[in-house]
Amino acid sequence: KKKDIDKKFEINLEKFKNLPKERQISELFTSYLVHYYKEEIDLKKIIKEIEDDSLIEERCDYYTKELINSIFERNQRIDFNSLLTNVQEPKIYTNKNITFNEHSFYLGRKDVVKKFVKDLNKKNLKEFIENYVSLDTRQKKTVEKFIMNYGRYYDLKDIPKEITPKVPKEINPFVKKYTLKRKSSAVSFYVFEGEERADFLRLPIAHV
Repeated sequence: KKKDIDKKFEINLEKFKNLPKERQISELFTSYLVHYYKEEIDLKKIIKEIEDDSLIEERCDYYTKELINSIFERNQRIDFNSLLTNVQEPKIYTNKNITFNEHSFYLGRKDVVKKFVKDLNKKNLKEFIENYVSLDTRQKKTVEKFIMNYGRYYDLKDIPKEITPKVPKEINPFVKKYTLKRKSSAVSFYVFEGEERADFLRLPIAHV
């Protein structure tokens, strides 16, 4: 699989560098959020290289190559609800502990995450990423679950208006600052279990 990654990357790196920098960062962050081994990736370093125009093939490890390759993978239409309810383990291709995810599970999750990143105020994108990166592993997982809930229920239209959840006042500044859709944000928050809500409200990223 190493050869496959390298071959795709030669083409995709040029395509990636031709995107506006803001788009490069948002697409990279999207791919990062669904990567199997996020803890192995130095997201801040890659973003700095994007900003400094110093991202070159020789500096990219295989995780970075995977992130960029993933941006240009396309997936067939899927059932978003199955992404969080399917307990089947996704298939992982490995090469000396390097993952190579050509699996609809990951591409489908990426489509869900894209809904959140698309709405995220691009003026505050870098700040959001910096705040996210500063969190510990458990806190990051809470943010990631909020993002997945947001995308999963993005097109939910069957809730009667009178019982549609309202954005709680505690996260209203967060929703406004990052220009998130109010119904999606409210549903995403209330899908949390009680303790998860408390965890989210304690996050520095939720207080803006």
